[in-house]
Amino acid sequence: MTQQEALNWFNGLNRDQKIKALALLAHELTVLARDTYEVGTRDVLEPQRLRTFNEAQHAVTNALIHVVEHSLDVDFLWIGLSEKLTHSEFEYACDRVAKFVND
Repeated sequence: MTQQEALNWFNGLNRDQKIKALALLAHELTVLARDTYEVGTRDVLEPQRLRTFNEAQHAVTNALIHVVEHSLDVDFLWIGLSEKLTHSEFEYACDRVAKFVND
């Protein structure tokens, strides 16, 4: 899913679906961030990448607050995420979220 596809898909959702999508996206980012850890330890192998996930997580939770408070315009989120994450990370997270929301 491209940035524009994500934007179009998200804007077609109702408020409850947007809340669900953002909560699921926040979860998916934590899963992706685990790739920065050294398995079996508390060490981080890729601290810069982990920070990127943290910033992305901040943007998602900020968008979630906006939607909960009835401000449904959160286009800034999809633009920011596509700039922060790699193409494959963005695509993976968006596809996973869309699958769960659409089911």
